[in-house]
Amino acid sequence: MKTDRTKRYMMFVLSGVAVLLMKPHYHGPLAQVLHDYGGNFAVSFAVYFIVGIAASRHG
Repeated sequence: MKTDRTKRYMMFVLSGVAVLLMKPHYHGPLAQVLHDYGGNFAVSFAVYFIVGIAASRHG
């Protein structure tokens, strides 16, 4: 995998982690929806790009 793509994927992974960490501090509109589903979405988002990095290095 090219280095620029790996860097971009890592930024996506870190953004997913940031959403997961900031989720409990959000108290705006649709807070209940974010609380219920935001963690699942953020983790799935991050794992997708982690798998993409691993697959490109080993496959």
